[in-house]
Amino acid sequence: MERRAPRIRRSGSGPAGVRFIRTALLAAVTVARLAGQNVSPGEFRSVPFEQWLAEPEQKGLRWDIRIAEPQLSSHQRLVSRIDITIDGSELAKRRSEGEFMLLVQITDQQKMSYRDAETVDLSRLPEAARFKDFVFERRFFVVPGDYQIAVAAYDTSSKKHFFVRRRLHVAALRNDPLPGAWQSVPAVEFLPVAHGTEGWYLPSVESRVRIAAQSARAGRIEVLLNLSPGDESERTTGLRIRNLASLVPSFKVLAQMAHDGSVLNAAVFDLEHQRVVFGQENVVRLNADRLLDAIDGDQPGIIDVKALENRHSSARFFASEVLRRLDPPASPGSVSGPCAVIVLTSAVNFEKGADLRPVEAALPAGSRVFYLRYQPVGMIRTVQAVPSVSGRLTGLRRATDEIYTTMRATGYSVVPDQLAAVLKPLDPQVFDISTPEEFRRALATVLAEIAKM
Repeated sequence: MERRAPRIRRSGSGPAGVRFIRTALLAAVTVARLAGQNVSPGEFRSVPFEQWLAEPEQKGLRWDIRIAEPQLSSHQRLVSRIDITIDGSELAKRRSEGEFMLLVQITDQQKMSYRDAETVDLSRLPEAARFKDFVFERRFFVVPGDYQIAVAAYDTSSKKHFFVRRRLHVAALRNDPLPGAWQSVPAVEFLPVAHGTEGWYLPSVESRVRIAAQSARAGRIEVLLNLSPGDESERTTGLRIRNLASLVPSFKVLAQMAHDGSVLNAAVFDLEHQRVVFGQENVVRLNADRLLDAIDGDQPGIIDVKALENRHSSARFFASEVLRRLDPPASPGSVSGPCAVIVLTSAVNFEKGADLRPVEAALPAGSRVFYLRYQPVGMIRTVQAVPSVSGRLTGLRRATDEIYTTMRATGYSVVPDQLAAVLKPLDPQVFDISTPEEFRRALATVLAEIAKM
């Protein structure tokens, strides 16, 4: 049984002891996770849920249920979220030997149901929980269509239940450049509670979007991911995390696309240490364990002595790896057709003194290089105090203005990129990407170009 801590939100001016409450709730909550679609968790088998569906809504619980507008995610899947916020006093007054259960069922247009549940062990709930809200949050992938959502809460001690219904309409993407991408995925897929690398990659989600790279002649497709920070500032800010949160799922999408007649290889680079931290040939399904270990093992800002000595040649290392894949030495069983190299990277700005000479090689006939550059735009924000009527900030007015300030966006921070210039003689097709929609359009263009090779 997977354990998960609920998110805790402050619902009022309660007493201190937040850490205690959070720790105690961590012990009190257990999560039931589906192994597959249309399979009921154990919680559903212990309640008359089907009977509740046939009855009117049961109200009386102080809770708030919100369903987020579906958005395209970096996994190239539409994702939505159910947020259920329960007043902490509702749980605190039920402190007993029983459990408090939350059950969610989503039913699609074909009457297929998808279920998820969570239980709270009320006997382990601290009395101070009444000062906090309990937040149940579930994200789920979904395809366009209309859905019925049923949410129930059940107190196993009093046998009392609460039940509400909601509707969800999921619109198709306007002018979708990949209209058939979701043909083989489930209508609804609840996502695991995961953070960091696992949250970016979602290894337990094995369904995949339906995209195919089909070239006129059999050849090779090389999908390359650069993990290294874009510049010095990215090592210590959230920008690298934002980039990886887009790059990792995009790499998963690209490296697992269909490639009939061609060979697909995948690799992950650490430019700081000038090494390939992950490589897999003839990919059908990525080795998630090895890939996640490689990404987790990448430590930005921690550079050994050898890396420091060779840091000026990081760009040359990258260029040599691209060239090696474009024109590999002949070997038994090797594929000699055209090669498409797809580079996924943040914008990279090398330090002063780096060797940034362009590659001294021509692009092999029939081959292509595609350079997908992530540039999440970071706002530069400044604090501007609201002036008093006289234009001077004095006394209480000054104190008030210093506390209640307005945040005004004054510009955008864009990391300059020197990596693409190193590949210029290879005539790379460059795509600047900052949203999943932009990646989707770039992906459609890349597939269309590969089809011409």
